[in-house]
Amino acid sequence: MARIAYIAGNNILVDARVLKYIDSAVGAGHEVRGFGSDTTQPARVEHYKGVELDVHGRDSDVSPRIPRWDEAPHRVVLRWRYTYPWQLETASTQLHSWQRRARRARGIQKVVRTAHVRLAGAWVRVAGSWSKPWLRADNAGVDDPSLKMAEVMPFIDSPDFDGEDEFTVYDGAESYLGPRIDAFEPDIIHAHDVHLLGIAVRAAKRARARGRRVTLIYDAHEYVKGQTHLPPRYRAGLIAMENALMGDVDEVITVSDRLADYLIADFKLSRRPRVVMNVTEPEPPPSDLGTVREKLEIGDAPLMAYSGNVNLMRGLDTAIAALPALPGTHLVVLTQANNRTMPRYMTLARELGVDDRVHQLPFVNARHVSPFLHDATIGISPLQRTPNHDVAITNKFCEYIHARLPILTSDTPAQADLVRRYDIGAVHVAGDSESFATQAAELMRRAHEVRQRLDNDRELNETFTWHRQAQEFLELYEEVAAR
Repeated sequence: MARIAYIAGNNILVDARVLKYIDSAVGAGHEVRGFGSDTTQPARVEHYKGVELDVHGRDSDVSPRIPRWDEAPHRVVLRWRYTYPWQLETASTQLHSWQRRARRARGIQKVVRTAHVRLAGAWVRVAGSWSKPWLRADNAGVDDPSLKMAEVMPFIDSPDFDGEDEFTVYDGAESYLGPRIDAFEPDIIHAHDVHLLGIAVRAAKRARARGRRVTLIYDAHEYVKGQTHLPPRYRAGLIAMENALMGDVDEVITVSDRLADYLIADFKLSRRPRVVMNVTEPEPPPSDLGTVREKLEIGDAPLMAYSGNVNLMRGLDTAIAALPALPGTHLVVLTQANNRTMPRYMTLARELGVDDRVHQLPFVNARHVSPFLHDATIGISPLQRTPNHDVAITNKFCEYIHARLPILTSDTPAQADLVRRYDIGAVHVAGDSESFATQAAELMRRAHEVRQRLDNDRELNETFTWHRQAQEFLELYEEVAAR
């Protein structure tokens, strides 16, 4: 059996994909240790089911910097228009910060700060209405990858630009994690995502310099070039890192066949990446959890369910804008209780007169999402079109399959192809609320028929299990150990 070092740019405990790898590798008899970096807490050793997790830590954040109350707000709020999704997300974050401060203030300071928040909020709404079409619910929302690459190339082409140098949040991570990885003496270094790939590459090189045989695996969770919602310089850093380091990688794993095709084309890979989809293995929930329909107390009304993170590119505005054309239909959003984009969407719902049919519930345990949602009518994944979304098979997509929910997905090709192949739902034009309403109404009409197909399709149900997905990387581990 092999010694496997899992490396990720987080504290490991929040990364469901890495934890599932750990479970499967330990179950197969491998010796495992995790190495991560947390940007909010001190360095520490965590444990997960007896597996040691070495976590580098420092107080920092890779997100676009949010100014404090006493710093110039025009840097994020006072724009004539928001050209990119991240700019509006950042402005909304600043507004939330000001709102919290206003609530805590007293006397005249409270009056001034409250007025400030209202004026800034009005400005964001007005400037947002002038912004690019991706902010509007009736937009088809297809990104132009060539245009987006033009935004990052000036950084990448600069001789002084180094991708790893852009992520100061990880300063000190290598001096902390490097010696610990070396002491573990792994046979396989499995780097999840690009953020700490450089640390993994250099650890493998040090081991080989000492005469040890080490295999380096890169697990590409995202299409880095296709993350067009990110600030250009941030995305340029990720692209530059991946470009510089991919030549040192021995094997590649990724999350969908389409992304595997892109990686082969971009990096001229001699071997096709293994595909391991982000499938959750459901388990029976506690008896007091109940179901989504019981929580909402809406009887047998049609119910569309959305689970997962919410931001401006996830397309929930398309679903909300479709509700006036879907009388009596409810939408439930299972996401973070303090999600910063949901207030904007609830404002949209109020403006459309459907706020009584839009509900927000907090996350439940990842293994309980499918049984919790199983009595909804359909599950939705209305992603806007971006190169990264086009190759994604989302967690929610897999959760809906386990919940036996008919799936309404936007025309992002990877998910749309699966829906059409297995005939388990419907496809709408991304960002088009009229198309969404038409397809949702038709899908809810035949929901019982699709549920029966989901129940009876043995190939589908076997494919979308973690046990089946885990065979891909466990076989790879066996292959590299035998070389």
